[in-house]
Amino acid sequence: MKKFMFLIIVLILITQVFGISEFACIFINSNPSARGTAFGNNSGTADIWDTSPLGVWSNPAKLSYHENAAIGFTRVPWYKDSFDDYYLTSSYVSFKWKNFGILLPAPSEKKRWGTVMSYGQQVILDEDGNYIGSFDNYESCSKIAVGFNVADLLSNFTNNGDEQQYYDISIGFNLDIIKSGNYPSSIIGAKGSGNSLSTGIGLLGEISPLNNSNASDGLYRLDFTAGMYLINPFKSEIKYENESQSDPLPWGIHPAFSGKLSILKDADSNLNLESLIVNNIVSLYMSCDYALYGNYSKDNSGELAFGGEISLLDILFIRKGWYKENYSDNVEGKIGFGINCNYKKIVQFQYNFAQFTREWNKQKRNDFLLRIDFIKAYGLFL
Repeated sequence: MKKFMFLIIVLILITQVFGISEFACIFINSNPSARGTAFGNNSGTADIWDTSPLGVWSNPAKLSYHENAAIGFTRVPWYKDSFDDYYLTSSYVSFKWKNFGILLPAPSEKKRWGTVMSYGQQVILDEDGNYIGSFDNYESCSKIAVGFNVADLLSNFTNNGDEQQYYDISIGFNLDIIKSGNYPSSIIGAKGSGNSLSTGIGLLGEISPLNNSNASDGLYRLDFTAGMYLINPFKSEIKYENESQSDPLPWGIHPAFSGKLSILKDADSNLNLESLIVNNIVSLYMSCDYALYGNYSKDNSGELAFGGEISLLDILFIRKGWYKENYSDNVEGKIGFGINCNYKKIVQFQYNFAQFTREWNKQKRNDFLLRIDFIKAYGLFL
């Protein structure tokens, strides 16, 4: 029988990194958003200010807060201290029309769309250790999601669309198309490739108490949000070519709370940044996220994360996060920053970076966002 012991070792290490041993395709639990990662690994469920397509990973209901058309992309080495050529690549586009947002996968790696976890080229050896060939070892997830603002829809239906709202309620759904290439049929005795579908349901609520008060004179804004993301609520499984029994896909729950206090730019302010859009002089953001995969138990108590951010002029963002996993007594920290440029609400570019240490590995994440209002952009040439 051909040996593929190295592949087995790889999968064991992956399981140790994620801390989840009962599921297949656990790569889908890896947060592709550098912003969300900076706040504590699985964070971002209630972060309505994260309008990158990559941020939809943590809650599809966030699509209701997106604007225009945007593309998000990341390609980062995956724990390069231990693995040479492992990469996490994620590429998505989002579109917003009125109260409705949609997320679609974009071309990625290995001729796949969306998120691809590449484990590099793996060799195939015979029973004597002789080289026979190689294969691409990867898994992929193509996410399709929709989100809409329920409060705005109800307001428009009751003809109160022109009245200022002090709350928002959003809901979102996602469908994940999952493929596993870890066990190709070319290896005798292997499972073969696997295919499956998974789903998710997201909820978001926002309240802005200062919007209903004249005490701030419109110079301050205070927002509180709460979110809930149900991952694979129907407990889908993945079926492999050469096996009659299916393996369970990750399922769980992500509840979260967050808040943001902003000092707004006065309309009469002398602040002039040419054509860059600045709404906030300074803002302070804080979040608390919890993630649980599988059934709660003494040995599986979930992951708790806290994060904070200070932003200046909607251009520079400094972030810090902490998280604690159920299988570790250590509280691990993360740091990150973001740079944002918004030109007349026509073109927006954003770069996010995060760095953290997990188990024995140092890991870095970065991602890019490009948002364009094509109607306004077209107007520039008229």
